[in-house]
Amino acid sequence: MPATPAEIAATTLAYLQRHPGERARLQPLLDLLATAPEPTSRATLPAHVTCSGVVVDRDLRVLHIHHRATGLVLCPGGHGEPADGSLLATAVREVAEEVGIPPRALCLTPELLDAPVDIDVNEIDANPDKGEGAHRHYDFRFVFYLADSQLSPVSLQGAEVTGAEWRLLAETSSPELRAKLLAAGLTGRPEPVNASAVVHNGRGEYLLHLRDNFAHIWAPGEWSLLGGGREAGDDTTEATLRRELAEEVPGLHLGAVEPLTVEWTTDRRGLAVPIQIFTARWDGHPDTADLREGVLVHWFRPDDLHRIHLRDSTRHLLQEHAATRPPAPRTRPDARPAFDPLDRARAEGIERTSSSVLLTDPNGRVLLLRRAPGALQAGLWEPPGGGTEPGEDLVAAGLRELDEEAGIAHVRVTAYLGFEDYTNSRGARTRAFVIAAHLDHPREVRLSPEHDQHRWVLPSDLPEPIAAHEADLIRRHTAPPPALPGHRPLPAYLPTIPAAPMWGSVFFTTQDGKAVLLRATDPAKGLQWAGGDVEFTDPSPLHTAVRECFEETGILLPPDPDRLPLLATVFEQPGGGWPAKVGFAFHGGTLTPAQLAGIRLDPAEHTEVVLLTRDELAARTDPRRTQLTLAVLDAVRTGVPAYVLR
Repeated sequence: MPATPAEIAATTLAYLQRHPGERARLQPLLDLLATAPEPTSRATLPAHVTCSGVVVDRDLRVLHIHHRATGLVLCPGGHGEPADGSLLATAVREVAEEVGIPPRALCLTPELLDAPVDIDVNEIDANPDKGEGAHRHYDFRFVFYLADSQLSPVSLQGAEVTGAEWRLLAETSSPELRAKLLAAGLTGRPEPVNASAVVHNGRGEYLLHLRDNFAHIWAPGEWSLLGGGREAGDDTTEATLRRELAEEVPGLHLGAVEPLTVEWTTDRRGLAVPIQIFTARWDGHPDTADLREGVLVHWFRPDDLHRIHLRDSTRHLLQEHAATRPPAPRTRPDARPAFDPLDRARAEGIERTSSSVLLTDPNGRVLLLRRAPGALQAGLWEPPGGGTEPGEDLVAAGLRELDEEAGIAHVRVTAYLGFEDYTNSRGARTRAFVIAAHLDHPREVRLSPEHDQHRWVLPSDLPEPIAAHEADLIRRHTAPPPALPGHRPLPAYLPTIPAAPMWGSVFFTTQDGKAVLLRATDPAKGLQWAGGDVEFTDPSPLHTAVRECFEETGILLPPDPDRLPLLATVFEQPGGGWPAKVGFAFHGGTLTPAQLAGIRLDPAEHTEVVLLTRDELAARTDPRRTQLTLAVLDAVRTGVPAYVLR
């Protein structure tokens, strides 16, 4: 999918924070983004968005091309395509197409990262041969360094490019681009723009992070080192690492960190990425790390790394680190970190522990095995699994049992699903842990003597006999989300609502404590905050509030509960033909005069921004709306969220 108007607007607003003097020049672009559904399409007229790649070598020279159609000397660039996932991706593709430099030969600059160095405005003459009238290009220019010190060979696209040359920064063809490149402090030398940590506990175990399995993130569904990408406010790569850890695992507090090595990899756009790897020691339990991003964190021994979905470079790095640092001796053979789930089980009188794997295939089916004749509970269908062994953790035990019972290794662990307590046939108190895993490609099943059949089954077609608690677990964790109705007229819509509708909003204050309100275009609606009803595509009311805030004011906020704390929960009683509603108000923070002046209202919804003190609010004649605003102002002052019934 190409970059959305909201994403392009966010990039533009961030650019204008660095270059506020260009606001008037780029206001037509912001207006375009507020109305054009496909701003990167060449069919969007009279203006659309294009992208260019500014390639800089070690000698601080900029690659220019001679454009066949216009005769101009400029940087490689062009129009977006439907497959481009971002503006940056368009620039990367254009460099590859026009001069033959592949993405893996380019890397982001530590000075600018993925932000455009310039947004150029070009007036394009009419081209009757293409059936195009005169129009305007808003060109986003991104800077790349060559990843290798050797110049990449240039292979020109003959249809559009007649030649190429390298020019010094001071000779860059565009005066605006030249000035910004000279002011950016470029060096031409790639430096790490990501930072990660090899975290070990001194006993031969390494802490790894299971990433979310979302296509839009880097390395989805993989186990990886903790860390992330550099941001503009990071002074050093160590600052990047500590900020990322504070965001991802705030309960993991590292002492001293030491640089270990610099690794190169490629990101989801194919760009080369240098990563500064640090090493640090931490001897805590993953449960205390307070994971905020991804699925889970877990300790692994080097001998178990072949069992999980992990990049070869990371596996080799950990194995090499382990080879040079033998683990400290354990005080006793079964010593484990505090708060280990197995230790907890023993402390609670559990006599036996097991680990099972709920394994799904690309078609959403679950692997079940049938116990062989002569085995205990012969004929019973069950997921692969069995008892844990001394020294094993839950994940390693489940993956070992999967390999032994079904001949399947190297699966992708996706979640920890909890446990079930029961008394086994011998009267022992037993705790059965369950993990979820996924196969990206079909795999042959090779049964052990414990089972005589296997089936890949849909949750709706489970075979009999199967334990009731396992059938329930499978159905709960593999069922697709329920279908939601589309737009319907109010009388037809109300009976379909399974629960009270919800809304989300963002409340701002000024530096002197006034409430920031928006006057509705409809006089009957009076003064409001930015917000609206939860839509089916919104993951939460907080996401609704952030989306509505941007649509109604142009203010872009992160859907982060730490940065947008809850101010009030509002229960609205039924009335006027509507059922009960629940609303959530979040604090967007304090707006400066410049930010207030920059608010861009949607004239279809609001006509002006109104600032009122508490006394001015109390004097208003609309007690229902005033009650809520006063409660939220009190919550801002005290830090205690309000509950409002109205």
